[in-house]
Amino acid sequence: MILIGEYKRAKDFLKYQIFKILRKSNLDFGDFFVSWQNIISRYIHCFTLGGLKKLTQKAGFKIKESGILTGPEAKESNIYLVAEK
Repeated sequence: MILIGEYKRAKDFLKYQIFKILRKSNLDFGDFFVSWQNIISRYIHCFTLGGLKKLTQKAGFKIKESGILTGPEAKESNIYLVAEK
C-alpha cells in the first residue's frame, strides 16, 4: 500500500478510483490528478512495488535493488528501484 500524507491527495486518489469502478473515467487504476498551486492539475500514477517490478522486468531490465522508503513520521513513502539493462 502506498502511504499518502495529505488528506486532499488521498481524497483525490479515492475519487478517481471510484470514477474508474463506475466507468466514468478513462484513467487506469492508480492514476489521478492533483491540483498544483490551484493553477494546474498534475498527473500522478501510484505504483505498487510489485507492479513496478513487473513493468521493469517486462521492459528487459534486471532488478538489482528495490524497496520502500518512509519518512521519520511515516506520513508518506516512496518506492525505489535500481535496475540495469
